[in-house]
Amino acid sequence: MLVYRLIKEKYLADPLSAEGAAKVGGRWNAEGTPMLYTSANAATAKLEILAGVNEYATLAEFKLICIEIPDDNLYMMSVDELVNAQKTMESALAWDADIRPELTVDLGETWFNSMGTLALGVPSSLSPHDYNILINTTHPDFEQVKVRKVTNEGMGQRLATRHSK
Repeated sequence: MLVYRLIKEKYLADPLSAEGAAKVGGRWNAEGTPMLYTSANAATAKLEILAGVNEYATLAEFKLICIEIPDDNLYMMSVDELVNAQKTMESALAWDADIRPELTVDLGETWFNSMGTLALGVPSSLSPHDYNILINTTHPDFEQVKVRKVTNEGMGQRLATRHSK
């Protein structure tokens, strides 16, 4: 399966690094967990970046990376599974809440520590019919993850809501 990731140009030397996610945590991981965030398509990868950054000067720094992961080492989680987990865990916040819910961090950490699969597909909180693909960088099969292409395609100026002066 091909997945996509946008990273700033200054980090292109190590496009499979999960250092940023480990440093600050994310929707699906706690601080200290080196989880690599990718998307099932380039448009979703761009949408995820736009959720946090919308100034053109910063958007222009991103480059699109195409990564290949094994198809048979991926579990796809459905929206229904997330809704059921929210009920079971009695989470006050829905999985797709604007702020990072404990529910998704707990689910991501449980998956990561289980070593059950190399990758986990999760619905995008911004577009639930689209998927983000989380990759466990500590999984024994991580060496099968390969960068296939680094493109000059990044984030277009038309996507910015604020332009630098």
